[in-house]
Amino acid sequence: MNIFQAVIFGIVEGISEFLPISSTFHLLLTKDALGLADSFFLNNFIVIIQSGAIFAAIALYAKKILLNRRLIINLLLSFFPTAVIGLLGHSFIKDTLFSSTTTQLVSFIGVGILFLVAEKYFGKKDQLLTSDQITTKDALLIGLAQSFAIIPGVSRSGIVLLFMLWRGYKRSSSAEYTFMLGIPTLLAASALDMLGLIQQTESITPLLMPLAVGWIVSFVVALFAMKWLVEYLKKHSLSIFGWYRIIVGLFLVLLTLL
Repeated sequence: MNIFQAVIFGIVEGISEFLPISSTFHLLLTKDALGLADSFFLNNFIVIIQSGAIFAAIALYAKKILLNRRLIINLLLSFFPTAVIGLLGHSFIKDTLFSSTTTQLVSFIGVGILFLVAEKYFGKKDQLLTSDQITTKDALLIGLAQSFAIIPGVSRSGIVLLFMLWRGYKRSSSAEYTFMLGIPTLLAASALDMLGLIQQTESITPLLMPLAVGWIVSFVVALFAMKWLVEYLKKHSLSIFGWYRIIVGLFLVLLTLL
């Protein structure tokens, strides 16, 4: 991998990790577009640059989390169902779902349709609740909803935003909650992936420069992406992401049929 490819991956990860468009789907797409084959280094690279986006969320929200005991409890409650399901299904997810293009495209387009449906039926009612008002019940249900993001193409932030929209939470506040929830969730997922990778014997030392560049780009881009999404959702709906998913997904379906 060269520096240019590392920058591209960092940009894609930074944008797609917290926007409701599925980072997994876009990273797999980027890998194919750049003509890169699966390898020990590439798998390590993706896990490491994902941590760049995670640390961006920590930089933005650590203080808010640490100063709010109720928020910490809610985040742990939301994290627990995802952790259990993710741990139990980790092997199946990696071995089966990640290799299925059909699964990825169906989930990518399907969630896009759900965005449009949710905005039509729930988006026009008053969204008055903030993340500080999340109940214990909703915190657990958010965790269950987030569990569906183990399916490539679904999007962790997207499914949580959909659920919170249905429950009457403000879009912008919901986005911030998904960012904060992403800290324990993505750290755990990255740690689980890393455990499998460190058992291999290949060295990544010769490629430290692309790793460093990808991490830094991911961190910086994720900072801007999170700030942008919060401001965007204060005035706009999720519909643009729904249309994006549908159009891009159908275009890719067409490409696979040609």
